[in-house]
Amino acid sequence: MLKVGVQTGGWYDHDNALASFEYIKSCGFEAVDYNIDIYMRPDPMAKSGVITPTLFDKPIEEIIEWIKPLKDASEQTGVEISQMHAPFPCWYKDQDELNAHIVMALDKCFAVCEYINCPAVVVHPSARTDRDVEWETNLNFYRGLIPYIKKYKGVKICLENIFGRHGSRFVEGRLSNPYDAARMIDILNEEAGGDYFGFCLDVGHANLCHLDIKQYLKIMGKRMTIFHIHDNNAMDDLHMIPYSYLTNGKTHVCNWERFVEGVKEIGFEGTLAFETFRIFSAYPQPAHTSALKLISDIGHYWVDLIENKLANAPAETVASILPNLAYAIPFDKLWDLVDLLNIRIYYTVDDSILGIKVIDKAPIDVRFNTFLTKNSLPLEFDISSFSDTLKFVLSSILPGIDF
Repeated sequence: MLKVGVQTGGWYDHDNALASFEYIKSCGFEAVDYNIDIYMRPDPMAKSGVITPTLFDKPIEEIIEWIKPLKDASEQTGVEISQMHAPFPCWYKDQDELNAHIVMALDKCFAVCEYINCPAVVVHPSARTDRDVEWETNLNFYRGLIPYIKKYKGVKICLENIFGRHGSRFVEGRLSNPYDAARMIDILNEEAGGDYFGFCLDVGHANLCHLDIKQYLKIMGKRMTIFHIHDNNAMDDLHMIPYSYLTNGKTHVCNWERFVEGVKEIGFEGTLAFETFRIFSAYPQPAHTSALKLISDIGHYWVDLIENKLANAPAETVASILPNLAYAIPFDKLWDLVDLLNIRIYYTVDDSILGIKVIDKAPIDVRFNTFLTKNSLPLEFDISSFSDTLKFVLSSILPGIDF
């Protein structure tokens, strides 16, 4: 069964782990992506040539004791730790000492995953200027992790689609190509003798590279393990809330319908995990909880579409997930819900008042093709015979109209 998750960056307080997990559960999340990467930043070490102490220099026994409040909070609240993000970058050219230090840290990340019952950890690939060199660099790097990951039970290393830049233009990393990513995962698992490697699809990165997300998912298939879900304008890696960016006032830059279709088609059963940390700098602090709840509502909306739950959902269930979505999804998306509910809405148009009157019986099955809101046209509804569920759908999509 699908779950909805979010990364810990921005809201998790290690000194108040239980309260943090209770808070994120109250926002509607069932899982988290643990950002252990914040405790080690390799880039400054690479630039200075000096390896500085981090959490990972401590013995693993001390790290396990330190991480225990996180595990306890997860178990007490029922909010799963569905994935982890390891420190990155993970490899530097001609810096063998630092590279060995990073592998040591990754090994401890794997141990932490096993302890906190986290089944997947993202380990970034490295970008090179030559595609063949990039392939060999990453294949050899991940091969080197096989002896480490095999020490732990129930933990999988996830490759991720990253991007590069050529001037102002985004370019695919070698593993942004789904065929190459699938091939590398298959090679690594064959050499490891088991299912130790999977894939993390970063939807925002795919959008930057103008990739067809549904096709990407179909190619990855059973290799799909986890997600990093976020939105951008196809020009910057913004890590914002899905449905945030439009091309012409009504078409989304990222094709979220294709994403949902792809997730459903491959039968993915894990966590829809959001990597939307920039909401905490984009919005003022009093709005953070509302932003998190909107993200959760979008995730649960997708789960309902993928699992077809709305077809038989009671009215209060539909009502509980839709209020926030009214501000993210155009009115014409109502028909996705109407189709699931197996309800027909009929209408007549009165040109003299520029109004649309929805009635119970008419010869035409309506499909609005424009973005309709309370302020765009005076709407008249006769809903005396409509179901309670449909009333809740309409009132949620069109806030402010009395049903």
